[in-house]
Amino acid sequence: MPSISPFEAIKNIPLPEAIAPSTSGATGSDAFSSILQQSVRNVSQLQGDAEASINQFISGEQEDPHTTMLAVQRASLSFDMFVQVRNKVVQAYQEVMKMPE
Repeated sequence: MPSISPFEAIKNIPLPEAIAPSTSGATGSDAFSSILQQSVRNVSQLQGDAEASINQFISGEQEDPHTTMLAVQRASLSFDMFVQVRNKVVQAYQEVMKMPE
């Protein structure tokens, strides 16, 4: 039986787009910038979806309050997560700035 190294086994697992290595030759700061911009767009899209769902519910186009509440909660959770990630990035930046030269 051929032996499979642990690294060979996980090499074929696809990475999500946000953390997959860039094939476009982007630098680290460019990659970070694009991930940040995509995250902002995702949060904004979810908030827009929640607002649209609320407007549909209020106007009577949508009778199911559960769908509206799920959209609102999804937007709220994504925003909360984004704020926590921002807080961690700021905290990491502050720690780096405290390092002696």
